[in-house]
Amino acid sequence: MSSSSKIEKALLKYSAKQLKKPRTNKRRNKKPEEESVKEILKWCEQQRWSVHRVESKAVYSRSAGRYLRGQAVAGFPDIVGNTNRGQAVYIEVKAKGKRSTLKRHQSEFLLDKINTGCFALCADSAQHLGSLWIVYSALNEQLGRKYLIDYLPKSFTKGVHF
Repeated sequence: MSSSSKIEKALLKYSAKQLKKPRTNKRRNKKPEEESVKEILKWCEQQRWSVHRVESKAVYSRSAGRYLRGQAVAGFPDIVGNTNRGQAVYIEVKAKGKRSTLKRHQSEFLLDKINTGCFALCADSAQHLGSLWIVYSALNEQLGRKYLIDYLPKSFTKGVHF
């Protein structure tokens, strides 16, 4: 038996074993953040806001043979657009009850946008977003900024001035 046929036989045996093995890397959760994103996008559509989802994760390129960095900068939120009155909107979406997982660079991006007069926040549901919008839209510009800053998860906003 030649060495090439031995290698071929070994490869066939190995691949047959691999096919028999059950996959063990199945997701255990059902992408809870994805559910929040869909809910928030639907709410925005009902308000006639023009918003879009931004995918900032890395994507695998077959031609390059590796993962390529996402096109959005670090901290760029999941949903961006504008209200039906033209005000810019930036929404970082988290799974229900997980707003506290907001990262520093995400918080800094939202703070920058709030300080330039945008409606920017971290939300975990459409109900949450709606209640924030009702209060925010009733306030003047300065109080609105303070309200949004106060409502961001507290870990990174201590000592922030507006």
